[in-house]
Amino acid sequence: KVFKSMCRHDPYFEPLRVGRSMAGEFKGFSLPIGDDNRVRATNLPFDQKTMRSSPHGGSIFAMDARNRWLIQSPPGRSNAYIDLSSCEFVVAAAMSGDKSMLKICDEVRADPTKNVYVEIMKAADVAKPGDTKKTVGPAYKAWKIGGLATLYGQEAAGLAKNLNIPFRTAKFIHDFFHEHFATYWRYIGNKVIRGQSRGFMETLGGWRLDTRYQKLTTLKNFPVQSNACEILHLGAVKMVDSGCVICTTVHDAV
Repeated sequence: KVFKSMCRHDPYFEPLRVGRSMAGEFKGFSLPIGDDNRVRATNLPFDQKTMRSSPHGGSIFAMDARNRWLIQSPPGRSNAYIDLSSCEFVVAAAMSGDKSMLKICDEVRADPTKNVYVEIMKAADVAKPGDTKKTVGPAYKAWKIGGLATLYGQEAAGLAKNLNIPFRTAKFIHDFFHEHFATYWRYIGNKVIRGQSRGFMETLGGWRLDTRYQKLTTLKNFPVQSNACEILHLGAVKMVDSGCVICTTVHDAV
């Protein structure tokens, strides 16, 4: 009822009425909202094997991003959602020392209008030299998600199924990442072998993963994602020390 009323009286909500009803839009909507109009959802910052936080049911961050406008600040305060930009790719580049990856990272750092995955698409000749994230089209999603999944060991068939794209497209993305970033693959292969022989893998900050009985994709995922999480934790500490109030950590964001 509240959402229908807002939709009637606030022109901001008018686009939401196009194509689908509000009832359909919020069909699965459920948040543990208390009498004080606040949501106190479970926050588990070390929930995953990589130390990442996992927003569970009851957290607005476990819902679609379009619901985040519901987060409101009290008078005199403001909220910011801050994430580590292209975090996993940049950490993978830094840790492996892959020159092709580092070149892309340096180009994006020098020009904030550029995007890591758009630059990868340009290197693969599937984007025009002047393309940006806004102009590159729907292929961007496949290259970003597919590229990260490839870095963590997913094969072309899995990419095609999960992204709902033709197998030939998934194989092209998969093969390009393997061929263009060969140094990274040697690095991650050595990390996996070393971890299996020692019985554990460890971050620079000392977070350990028992490598026994783990999937190969988990072992390929751990070095990059867990060290990226170390960076997030250090950043959160510095933010608190500087006077910011951290509401929660969400994957690679605060």
